Amino acid sequence: MSEQSSPDKDLQEISDEVSYEELKDAIRHFDRVMRSHMTIQGLQGDRIKNSIRAGMIFLALIGISIFIILITMVTQVEQIGLAVSGMDNSFDEVRRQMVRVDALMSHMETNASKMNTIGPVMQTIDSEMLQMTQQVQQMQSETAAMGREVTVLRQQADLMAQTTERMDMEIYRMNHEVNRMATPARSMNNMFPMP
Repeated sequence: MSEQSSPDKDLQEISDEVSYEELKDAIRHFDRVMRSHMTIQGLQGDRIKNSIRAGMIFLALIGISIFIILITMVTQVEQIGLAVSGMDNSFDEVRRQMVRVDALMSHMETNASKMNTIGPVMQTIDSEMLQMTQQVQQMQSETAAMGREVTVLRQQADLMAQTTERMDMEIYRMNHEVNRMATPARSMNNMFPMP
């Protein structure tokens, strides 16, 4: 009777040891899986943090660029305003000169019968015409300056359009990168849903 109970006891002890070893292996395997899962989540978190930091730096650079472009445009608009004011002054001067020419012509008509006074009047008209020519030349130079300012403003507008286009491309690329980096995290969430 005691001989039969001894093998049963040995078999029971062997099965207990096998069960204990299997339990230890299962615990080790579960521990490895959980550690790898935590490591992957940590790496994904670091990547997302770095992407967010890079995006913030890029947005700060874009903001600085837009600020510089706006300051440049304000300066150019002020210069165009000054050029327009100078042109307005030149037109006023031309109008005054035309009034003087009209007065001289009226004076010449009244004194047409006096041939001896025509010579000095013609000299006065010549000097006035010379002054008017100088005023027209000055107006032409101011018009050319205004044309150069308009060209600079057009170049600034083209630069703004190119910068906006680059911003759109970078934002699209960042969106694509964030979606690409979030794909493993979504897969991990599907495999191991967190409560």
